[in-house]
Amino acid sequence: MGGKQSLYCPLSSLSVIKKFCFPPCAESGIGPMKTDEGRRADDGAPLLRGSVAEGVLDSIKDGVTLADREYRLVYVNRAVLDSFGFKSREEVLGRICHEVFFERDEPCEWCRCKACFETGEPQHNRVAFQGDDGVTRYYDLHTYPYFEGGEVTHVIEVAKDVTEEANLLSELERLAAIADSSADAMMSVDLEGRVVFWNKGAESLFGYQREEILGRHYHVIVPEELRDEAEEMRKEALKAGFVRNYETYRLRKDGAEVPVNITLSLVRDEKGNPAGIAGNMKDLTEMKRLEEDYRNLFENARDGISITDREGTLVLFNPQFIEMTGYSEKELRGMHLSKLIHPRDRERVLAYNRRLMAGKDAPRSYEFRMLRKDGRVMDVEVTASPIVHKGEIVGTQGILRDMSERGRMELEIIETKRHLETVLDTIEEAICVIDPELRIISFNEAFAENVSTPRDEILGKTCYEVLHGYGEKEFKEDCMGRCIVREAFETGRAVESVHHHEADGYTLYHESRALPSRDHLGEVMQVVYVVKDITEKKEMERALQESEEKYRSVVESSPDMIFLVDRRTGVIVDVNRAATQLLGYSKEEIIGTVSGSRVVPSQRKAYEEQLERLRKTGSYKGEFDVQKKGGGVVTVEVRGALLGDYMVTIGRDVTERRKAERMLREYASELEHSNRMKDLFSDIMRHDLLNPLGVIKNVCELLSDDLKKTGAEEELRILRRNLDKIEDLIDSATRFAMVESAEELEFEPADLVEILHEVLETLKGAAAEKDIDIRIPEGEFTAEVNPFIEDVFSNLISNAIKYSPQGGDVTVEIDDRGDVLAVTVADRGPGVPDEHKKSVFERFKRAEKGSVKGSGLGLAIVKKVVELHKGEVWIEDNPGGGSRFIFTLPKRRGRDV
Repeated sequence: MGGKQSLYCPLSSLSVIKKFCFPPCAESGIGPMKTDEGRRADDGAPLLRGSVAEGVLDSIKDGVTLADREYRLVYVNRAVLDSFGFKSREEVLGRICHEVFFERDEPCEWCRCKACFETGEPQHNRVAFQGDDGVTRYYDLHTYPYFEGGEVTHVIEVAKDVTEEANLLSELERLAAIADSSADAMMSVDLEGRVVFWNKGAESLFGYQREEILGRHYHVIVPEELRDEAEEMRKEALKAGFVRNYETYRLRKDGAEVPVNITLSLVRDEKGNPAGIAGNMKDLTEMKRLEEDYRNLFENARDGISITDREGTLVLFNPQFIEMTGYSEKELRGMHLSKLIHPRDRERVLAYNRRLMAGKDAPRSYEFRMLRKDGRVMDVEVTASPIVHKGEIVGTQGILRDMSERGRMELEIIETKRHLETVLDTIEEAICVIDPELRIISFNEAFAENVSTPRDEILGKTCYEVLHGYGEKEFKEDCMGRCIVREAFETGRAVESVHHHEADGYTLYHESRALPSRDHLGEVMQVVYVVKDITEKKEMERALQESEEKYRSVVESSPDMIFLVDRRTGVIVDVNRAATQLLGYSKEEIIGTVSGSRVVPSQRKAYEEQLERLRKTGSYKGEFDVQKKGGGVVTVEVRGALLGDYMVTIGRDVTERRKAERMLREYASELEHSNRMKDLFSDIMRHDLLNPLGVIKNVCELLSDDLKKTGAEEELRILRRNLDKIEDLIDSATRFAMVESAEELEFEPADLVEILHEVLETLKGAAAEKDIDIRIPEGEFTAEVNPFIEDVFSNLISNAIKYSPQGGDVTVEIDDRGDVLAVTVADRGPGVPDEHKKSVFERFKRAEKGSVKGSGLGLAIVKKVVELHKGEVWIEDNPGGGSRFIFTLPKRRGRDV
């Protein structure tokens, strides 16, 4: 998210979001919410509790999103919309998070939503994004689970801009790394020369780890031939108190010698008596290399370099100087520099050199004509500087440049200046360059656009004339004393100021900076004046202050108890109104007491442990019984977070909720008992009723043989028909109980046509009795199904046979629709009225059937089995008369239900 700064709040934006907008639940996460009307959302998605909470979230500068398990956005606050350039929530709600924000087909690699769904634990990570402006910003992402029914159904993600914190931490880490990786070795020895201190720099320089060297004599790092010298230096330090900048060699663990600069200091004990010697050793290996590099640079410089003594005699020079003069090295050594100066320039140059040697003001850079050995005259520019040794000028160094190179360099300077002017014209801030006379000598495009003076008249005018319309008199009277440009010239320091003015009814703020620019001698030659419009920044600061006041008001009006606790002592330093109202104590009675002092004694130790955990980890959650003033105990759910030197604890009264939970557990126990009784009844029907029913049917068959032609045949047929009805009812009821109680079903690939053939084998007698023609499809139609699917075919085809007229036909069709198969069972019966097309799938719900008998459970079994297969079932009218029962089956279930 781009550029959003977190508002200040005593409890942080995250606490406000979690405590005031989403009620917590018993699990570690955020619990289910209700709509403003008190209704739970139909889709189970969490909702904000009213427009106040939504307003709170919209005022937070941290980004807040709420997404379901498919990463679809359920809620985003205004900070998210502004960051990604959306005008309304309707543009993003219901869309996939990574698709709408990052145009990605898969979740972002840094996203912790998946881990939050899988573990049910809050997640945190820090990510970096590079914006279109090339600036990298850092965000802390806190991802929290939302529980409903014991399962994580949504996640809440809070994104906080921590760029300033990350940059500061990075800078501190960088400085710490520089200090820790210093090449300086520090050690201390006692009066016997045993090593008592050894830092990481020493480990790195000499190769000895601290545990290897402590207690050993320091001679272990001194070459044998230098040990006498080292002892003399140690004695000198004991006598004089220090030895500074002593260059020598020391010995590494691998036997290699290393050049070092040593400073020794006497260490005294608390009584002032000598206790040992502290040594700081700087590795000179790099300096020796640099000396060699400087020698190489000196030898290979494009300019001529010469060094003269106090008398002006040449003592050192580089090959380029030799080439410029035309003399040999031998000829130049000991030559007086006057021999190389043209007679017309000689006195001037020698006078400059004498003033330089005397420490007086003299031009450091000037031109003269040099005489070569061959008599030719060469125009050169020299930059002269004194050579100081122990505070005394002992000679001069001159760098000579052939002026024929100047033309090329001037072209390079012009090109560079043109490039810089182009860059300055692209900058939004108004910029001008001012000379010591306060006249404008350069400006950029933004400056020209923001002043009333015509562009072609700006150069050469004073800054106070162009910027303020002042003359010299007005400037001295009104502006001179507070002019930051003048102050920058006088002090040599950068100066800033903020000013404002009214325009068209608005207050506009500007920040001005005067930045001194120095020449190579360190003198301020120009001042760069920069003006920046900070009106928007001021408006944001004012909005920030107003938001802070609103948050303070929210905290004070919160229904939850909020305590601010000193992190070190555990003493309560502030408390909100809800705490005083719930516990019955005044604010004065609570402030100054130890946090947890009102927790019941049996839980106080556990509370103190949680408070210590908060100090170490930054968060905790627990539930404790708290004593009220005057007696009574409330159950409080407590959460904690760190806020700088303070701990914030938030307590919510859950006494009534815990009582309700106990009642729910008791009710659940009763329901479980009822389910066991239902299963017992189902078992009784399957076993204890079917067995005697079979005996009765057998007796009925025997009686049929014995009572033939006695006039009782019709009564026996009625008896058998009712016995069949009872058996069908018991069988349907037990099958429905099995389907309804099914929790884990196995799904295997099967050909629906083969299943149809098996079902028709069981129904061919009923079909033949009514002379029904049953037509089924040919070919192969495979889907992952459970054996219960046979009940669907059996019930639908059986019903079709029952309701079809004598000699009618029943048609079964299977349509491949890609991922699903659509199965249709059509008959020519009386059809199902529209008002019954849905209710016939309910238990014991039947349309008017006339003489057709049934249990009323067949279609309920069909609906339940199809739904277990993640399919749908419905009824349509058959165009030729009758009904079309249609159900769908996914070809692949993926895994067991």
